[in-house]
Amino acid sequence: MNTKEIKSEFQFVGNSICSLNLHNDFISIPEGDTSKEFDVRYDIESINEDETDIWGTINLYVDCVIKQIAETDTDELPEFNLKLVLNGCFKDVKGINKEDFIKLLSINGCAALYSVARSIIIGISAQSVVSGSIILPMINVFKLNEKSTEK
Repeated sequence: MNTKEIKSEFQFVGNSICSLNLHNDFISIPEGDTSKEFDVRYDIESINEDETDIWGTINLYVDCVIKQIAETDTDELPEFNLKLVLNGCFKDVKGINKEDFIKLLSINGCAALYSVARSIIIGISAQSVVSGSIILPMINVFKLNEKSTEK
């Protein structure tokens, strides 16, 4: 089907990496005996509107830590630690109200940015070690949104 017939009014304009911090002690990412911690959150940075369009920016924060499991509490073991802040800009050309746009930004915008973050982290981690890469788990963006609005 031609995308002109099914194109959404809500569109991804672009993204940029605001910050990327990496600490890596691994030569290769071990398959077993590791603990993996992933954290993701977002905030809406700005909403702007004029007579025809409404657009907004959202920041996505992704932290991942992989540690080898220590045999004793005194063991200092290798760690892979990555923190990524990604900014995305989205726009709606139909002229929806601000509240509905914020919902779209929180769900659709966050899902789109998380997808970009996953690919960035796969690429960066694959280039940071001899073998292996980090693949972030799929997330339920609706649950992320619920948890974010509870705070």
